[in-house]
Amino acid sequence: MSLRSIPARRRLIRVGRHINNQTMNPSTALRLFVVLELILVIGGVVSAALLEGNLPEPLRQWLVAEAEREPTPQETAVLAILIPVLISSVAGSIGLLLLKRWGAWIFLIALIAGSALMPFTGPTVAHPLADAIDELSLILSGLIIGLAFFTNALRSSARPTHAEQAEQGGGGQLANRPESK
Repeated sequence: MSLRSIPARRRLIRVGRHINNQTMNPSTALRLFVVLELILVIGGVVSAALLEGNLPEPLRQWLVAEAEREPTPQETAVLAILIPVLISSVAGSIGLLLLKRWGAWIFLIALIAGSALMPFTGPTVAHPLADAIDELSLILSGLIIGLAFFTNALRSSARPTHAEQAEQGGGGQLANRPESK
């Protein structure tokens, strides 16, 4: 049997099997990836601070000089916008953990706004490990958006669709109706 002869939805289920031969509920996967993304964000900040001493001397001197100088008006304006974006991102993550549709929209808007602001923050210097952790967190953000908008992860209680009920032998609403005489 070729992979092309299997419907796309069934292929995803087969690819997503766990060791115990069960598929992961999209809501559970969404929550797992939100928690992992938050852990990676915190890990990226902590690793950047801890690994700063491993940078070459000229880069460390530049970081010290940047920290000591007064921020420009542009940097102040970007920071004034970035703080509410960060707060919105946390609120969106909380909404996603609660499986709320508004959480997905806030998370998406905060991600787009944060990404749009990055070119205006100025040059940065980071240890490669801290940068790799940040990149992984961005990849997870994309996965979270995909799960939130393109699966049934945020459907109320993640109830199965009629097609899924029929596939599992439940028959959907028609099978649960009492027979009329």
